Amino acid sequence: LLVTMPRTELADRERAWQHELEAVKGPVGEAADLAARYVIGAGAISDVVAEAARFAAVAHVTVDRDVLEAAVSRRLSLRLGTYGSVVTRKARMAELVLPDDVIDTLRDMIAMVRERAQILERWGYQRHLGISRGVAGLYSGEPGTGKTMAASVVASELGLELVRIDLSAVVSKYVGETEKNLAKIFDEAQDAHAMLLFDEADSLFGKRTELKSAQDRFANLEVNYILQRMETFDGVSVLTTNAESAIDPALQRRLNFRIRFPEPEVDERAKLWRQLLPPATGLHDRVDFRALAERFDMTGGYIKNAVVRAAVIAARAGRAMIAEDLWIGAHHEYPGQALCLVGV
Repeated sequence: LLVTMPRTELADRERAWQHELEAVKGPVGEAADLAARYVIGAGAISDVVAEAARFAAVAHVTVDRDVLEAAVSRRLSLRLGTYGSVVTRKARMAELVLPDDVIDTLRDMIAMVRERAQILERWGYQRHLGISRGVAGLYSGEPGTGKTMAASVVASELGLELVRIDLSAVVSKYVGETEKNLAKIFDEAQDAHAMLLFDEADSLFGKRTELKSAQDRFANLEVNYILQRMETFDGVSVLTTNAESAIDPALQRRLNFRIRFPEPEVDERAKLWRQLLPPATGLHDRVDFRALAERFDMTGGYIKNAVVRAAVIAARAGRAMIAEDLWIGAHHEYPGQALCLVGV
C-alpha cells in the first residue's frame, strides 16, 4: 500500500516542538514561533532538537533560539550546484534609500511571510481560498535602483538564505531540460526554506507568444510550467526586471507584491553619496553631497561605482582620497557623460 503522509498541521508542529524542547530543557516559549516558521514534521523536529542539544553539551551553552536556528539551518541544507549561489551580503532596512511607500510595501511583504501561519492556517485563508504558503514579489525599475539590495534586506529580516539563480545555467536549448532544472531549484529551496532571487527575470518569465513554430510551443510550455510551480511553491521568491511589461500577465496575477523602484530624486541621491562613502575616508564634512546630487542624475548603482572609481584614483596617486576624486569618479561613471564622449 502507498500511503501519502499529509503536511503536518500548525497545531501538531507546535506540540512536537513543545514536547522535544521540554525534554532538553529548551525554550518552550519559542515553540509556537518555530512551528509557524518551519513546516517540518515531528521526526525532523526531534532530530533538530537532538542535534541542538548535542551541540549545546559540547559547547557548554544552553539550548536557546540561536542554537536551534543553527541546527535547523544545518538540516535544511541547500544543494543547487551550479544553478545558484548564496548572496552573502546581509543588507539592513536602514541602508535602503527609497520612498516611504516602497519601504512600507517591503515591510508588508516581510510581515506576510512572518505571519503567514496566522493568516493562512489559524485564520483559515489557506483552506478557504485554496492558496499556498508561498510569497512572491516582482521588483521592477531601472538598473541600480536597489532591487537586489531590497531582496537582500527582506532575506535578512526573515533570517533566510538568499540564493541568486543563475539563469544561464537553468535555461537549456534541449526540450524539457529547463523544466527539470527549475523543478530541482524549487524543490531544494522549499526543503531548505531558502529565498530565491531571479535577476533579469523577463528572460525566463517572459510573455507567451502566438504559436508560429515548434519553438514557440516549447517556449510556452516552459512558461506554463513556471506558472504552475510558482503557484505551488511554498517558499519566498523575488523576481527583478528592468522591463515589467515583458513579464507574462498570468504570472503577474500570481505575484503577491509588485513593487516599482523609482529613480532617486536629488535629496535621495545626496543621501546615497553620503551613505556609500566609507567613514574611513574622513571626507564626510568636506564634501558637498548636495552639489554632487544636483550635478549628476545617477541611480545608486552608478553612485557606488563612482565612489569606487574615486578610491582607485586616490590609490593610483598614492595618497588619501580627496573631494575632487569623487567629482572625477562621478564624471567617469555618469551615463550622460559617457554618451557625450561617444558622440564626440
